[in-house]
Amino acid sequence: MQFQLLSFRGSSRMQEMARGLAEAGQETHFWCAGDSSLPSFRAGGEYFHRWRQRVPHAGERAFSALLVPYLIAKYVRPRLARGLVTAVLAEEKHGVATVFQLDWLLRRAGLRERVAIFWHTSSAFGFDRVDAERLASAATITTVSRCMRRQLQGLGVDSVVIPNGLGTESYTPVPARQVYELAGRVTGRVLLVKLADWVRRERWLQALAIVAELRRLGRDPLLIAQGGNDTGRRQVLAYAYARGLRVGVWDPGQTGAAGLVELVSRARQLDLLVLDSALDPGARRLLFRGAHAVLADGAHEPFGQVGLEAMAARGLVYSAGSSEEYVVSKRNALVLQTGDAAEFLRLFAWMSKERTRAAAIRRAAQRTSLDYAWPEIVARTLLPPAPSHATVSVAGGGPSGRASGPARSADRGSRMLNVEP
Repeated sequence: MQFQLLSFRGSSRMQEMARGLAEAGQETHFWCAGDSSLPSFRAGGEYFHRWRQRVPHAGERAFSALLVPYLIAKYVRPRLARGLVTAVLAEEKHGVATVFQLDWLLRRAGLRERVAIFWHTSSAFGFDRVDAERLASAATITTVSRCMRRQLQGLGVDSVVIPNGLGTESYTPVPARQVYELAGRVTGRVLLVKLADWVRRERWLQALAIVAELRRLGRDPLLIAQGGNDTGRRQVLAYAYARGLRVGVWDPGQTGAAGLVELVSRARQLDLLVLDSALDPGARRLLFRGAHAVLADGAHEPFGQVGLEAMAARGLVYSAGSSEEYVVSKRNALVLQTGDAAEFLRLFAWMSKERTRAAAIRRAAQRTSLDYAWPEIVARTLLPPAPSHATVSVAGGGPSGRASGPARSADRGSRMLNVEP
């Protein structure tokens, strides 16, 4: 198989998928409108192309109009002449025109039935402005979760689930020494983590209400928070000040795990520590592993990537019900059915007494996450795609697509990934 992945903005999801396909032995080409000053490169079976090298000022329309004919001439036709199969994957609203053009050119050349085309969306936002009927006839529509599939069905659109995944680095074990050192710095405190956009649906105000109540109960909480989409950050901080919380803002830079431990030590007098930039991967995994609770409880998560990443690090995740793709309450995470802080406090009090159960949930969380490593998702949902759109066959997304369970995933994952025993 040869895969052509087209992403105007070069999304991390598509990059990780490309890497997973390459690791599965498939020749994979990733195309984006990247920085024209940076070179294209090859890593194993993955080819990374920055198309803007050829079109210096290409917008979305030019990206599609110029790239698609080039792909057909350079890659699709030569492979079809040799009897080989190509699959093309585009994503989100900016990929619709690409799909339409590719479908039209292939039909005009009499080649459409020999190329598999997929179009992916993570959101139903703006779908009313898409010609869904034409899109469904041009490509197999995919989305990230069963929750999103139901939303699209409500709009009269059928789709196939290809969930988000994790790269192999997400399973790098957190050194026990670092975990113990962080635990020593938060002795007697409750360490909470929340990483999400600063928007209302992410339930930031409920998270701050949890912190305020823990403080009232004398539990000395520390919430480490990092957000994107800063338009709502001012409102969140204003609410924190109004609740009497002690707030600090810090830019951790790329300080690593040692820097994180030092940062927590310096936050002794704070209730809320806001990070001005993202932690590096090692520090992020340590924070997930060492926290007493990871709040991944947004009111609507098409696919809760932060929760899954925390589970891979053996974090204790408090998730919203919309993360049903991979969460089973009290087995591999704790599910919050409402936005009421009192619900979290009840579950947290129970977990604080059930130390053995909490440890078992952390282990089960990591086993579950192995089903969402990108190589697993690729094998489950994309290999082998059929050579024609009319008969395209893609396995169902999520654990329901094939037999799953802790024993199976642990055995397979332990061989494939470097995970903690």
